Amino acid sequence: MVIDSTLEESWRDLLEEGLSRREAKIHIAGVRRFIKILETQLKWHGVPYELRRLPSRVCPECKVGMEELPGRRMKCPNCGLEEDRDMIPILWALKLA
Repeated sequence: MVIDSTLEESWRDLLEEGLSRREAKIHIAGVRRFIKILETQLKWHGVPYELRRLPSRVCPECKVGMEELPGRRMKCPNCGLEEDRDMIPILWALKLA
């Protein structure tokens, strides 16, 4: 199992969306807690896992930087892959499997 470690990027995105530093800090603390609980459960059940940063702005098909479109959509100028920005890391994870 791959756990995508997005805390730094998430922090920036939350501040850009207009959350106060306090609200962003609370959100990030919740994400950290969830990751810790998930890690504990994976260890308990003997499921191998790794923390890894999966890119959301690099094409999983041809590894070229993607262009950001309105509505959190990303498009690869090289191969034409167009997908929601949140789906790109999932495509990377599937490629690693």
